[in-house]
Amino acid sequence: MHEGLWLGVDAGTTRTKAVLFDSQGTPVADAVRTVKAHYPRPGWVEQDPNDLVSAVIAAIHKILRDPRRQGHPVHGMGLANQGETVVAWDAKTGQALAPAIVWQCRRTFELCEQLQASELEPSIQSISGLPIDPYFSSTKMQWLLEEVPEVQDARKAGTLRLSTTDSWILWHLLQDPIYITDVATASRTQLLDLTQGTWSDELLKVFKVQRWELPTIVLNSGVVGMIKPSLAGERIPVSGLAVDQQAALFGHGCHEAGQAKVSYGTGAFLLANAGTQRPEAKGVLPTIAWQLGDERLTYALDGGVFTAGATIEWLVDLGLLESPEDAGLVTGTPEDEQLVMVPALAGLGAPWWDPTARGTVLGIHRGTRREQIVQAALRGIAHRIDDIVQALDKVGHPLTELRCDGGPSRNPYLMQYQSDITGLKAQVTTIENLAALGVAKMAALAFNLSIETGNGTCVGAYEPARNQLWRDHARRRWAKAVERAGQWSTL
Repeated sequence: MHEGLWLGVDAGTTRTKAVLFDSQGTPVADAVRTVKAHYPRPGWVEQDPNDLVSAVIAAIHKILRDPRRQGHPVHGMGLANQGETVVAWDAKTGQALAPAIVWQCRRTFELCEQLQASELEPSIQSISGLPIDPYFSSTKMQWLLEEVPEVQDARKAGTLRLSTTDSWILWHLLQDPIYITDVATASRTQLLDLTQGTWSDELLKVFKVQRWELPTIVLNSGVVGMIKPSLAGERIPVSGLAVDQQAALFGHGCHEAGQAKVSYGTGAFLLANAGTQRPEAKGVLPTIAWQLGDERLTYALDGGVFTAGATIEWLVDLGLLESPEDAGLVTGTPEDEQLVMVPALAGLGAPWWDPTARGTVLGIHRGTRREQIVQAALRGIAHRIDDIVQALDKVGHPLTELRCDGGPSRNPYLMQYQSDITGLKAQVTTIENLAALGVAKMAALAFNLSIETGNGTCVGAYEPARNQLWRDHARRRWAKAVERAGQWSTL
């Protein structure tokens, strides 16, 4: 029997997932709502901000009425958000002023080029830890300020709010709305002083954002308000907040420096706990993992693959797979390792940071089978993870294993190849929603309670089955393929 439950909500890019956990971290009930993305121009990715709120409210409403709950009280809720996505809205009306610009959107590429030409990148990266790239929130905010008249009008009226999706959702979710974001999410905007954990006046000036337009920064664990009674039907405090990848790192129990996880979703994101000293890195990103209570900032090193699950969905769109789950059926197909796919469908993230790269498939011949193209796509995803593993090794943060979660992590072919190419053990968790679990854990900590997940959460472990000679050869072939994919859209 469950004495009490904790609610974790992961407001992701394509799905919002709400999960009730008991005190042992066992999922008791879950609810999922999909969120549509829109692609008005090549490289542009948008969402309706109202859809983001509606999905969260609908998931909460459904899960709190789930009979599997068995009437047990919900002690608190944590909210994970999708990260760098930006919403511009009016504090007076509570209405969005433009579509949300999703983290995958590349519309600010020209703005980024201008910043790089101005030689500001070293200063920006020194303060924020982040390179100039359309991925981050800063240039998205600048674009909205320069291109959307409604945003300009709201600034003149003093009612403009520029935020990541968590602030927007909380404004509509809480009984007494407050304008906040957590320190980990703020570190993804490129407007935060990564050493101090506060907004940087120098960066605000660069990106033309005013401090009053941004939310107040709070800790990752602590009560920030109560869910509206009309939505929950009961008093449930919101007491855990984090960006999704940091939430998943916490959910995996990676509390010590050197522990790392890979979360597979639309993208695939490798995060490694880097301890309480700000790390210096090249290719991978120093970011804030979390700050809890009176503790110092905990840092992480982050490497993102922008299209992982999205690559598998693309194969479905092409008709090469009937469903994403069918990607697991290619294990028995003979491999053609000279067939290489670079899954740069939205550019290349860490450690290359090349938004002009494009997806490539090399080595096709008349006998190439569709299953082998699927295999090449899965190998390409694993190679992208290995790019990040190698980058971490070069900056003095070698890994010993990877804890994996998300739908694609259930694919044996992908996980075995990831283990083979990285030379690292891959531990796949039974818990499907590590971001939801992570913020649920943070919510519990606000009350000096804990959710203990124990040791029985591994559904599979994959050990490297190939030697270093094979690994070196495969990496050389991959490097040639990445070289051909790079800067393709500039040709």
